[in-house]
Amino acid sequence: MIIRQEQLDALEKALGTPLVQRCVMEEIGSSNSAGPLTEADAIKCLQSLCKIDKSLVERAGKIPIALRGPKRLEYWHYTKGQWVKEEKEQAISGGTTFALAKEIHVKDANGIDVVLPKGSDVIMLNRNVTCGQLKVNFYHEMVHARQDVQLPLLERERRAYKETEHWAVDNDLPSQNPAFRIPHGDHRAEVDEHAIDEYVDKQYAGDSKKPTNSPAGKTLRIMSVKDDGKTLVYEDGSTAPVFEGARYERDAPGQDLAIHQIPSSAFKCP
Repeated sequence: MIIRQEQLDALEKALGTPLVQRCVMEEIGSSNSAGPLTEADAIKCLQSLCKIDKSLVERAGKIPIALRGPKRLEYWHYTKGQWVKEEKEQAISGGTTFALAKEIHVKDANGIDVVLPKGSDVIMLNRNVTCGQLKVNFYHEMVHARQDVQLPLLERERRAYKETEHWAVDNDLPSQNPAFRIPHGDHRAEVDEHAIDEYVDKQYAGDSKKPTNSPAGKTLRIMSVKDDGKTLVYEDGSTAPVFEGARYERDAPGQDLAIHQIPSSAFKCP
């Protein structure tokens, strides 16, 4: 997996270790109207999940989790020999799952020293959301944290969105996207898995193409472009020449993410 350095620097500094991105959850549009949750409010919000999913909270006590300000994304596509920034509504990343690039020592929710081996998960959550949305984003990233990283990114996202949406419906929490639910009057809404597939294909697959040196039939996401502007870097580290219509996302410049790690002791249910 490829390090997207501009979005890792702040979290790496907070944790004191290099990280590798695994998955990013995207929300189109701004969630600033919710107002940023303070660290105390966010912790209280996540702790309230003990009432509905105790095992989820206790699993989180074994994973470094941090809060950040809203991370804005921008989209670029290659057309007529040059990269062009798309004029579209900017996306806000709701959360990101990373993998440790080296072993670290931390304390778990019970204050016990534990070793997190290379490849262990770290989660970063956008705090510029409502409590309900923070819970949903948290669950989505926790799904990523237990996924097989050998699965193609698109399949990991499809599964994460679907499992999270079913969980959110069951627990009367907000939707990840209004299009993901079919209302049934006074009855509980139904999850529209077809709509989720369409969303993931549009949001994530639009910047994917099988490089010539990848296994036949495997679709990989473009993660970055080398400085020459002519070489694409894919999620497995492979490269390929740029092609007409290639598309990728990157962090908008000049962002202060204000990273704050949540103490692992916060994820301990009564």
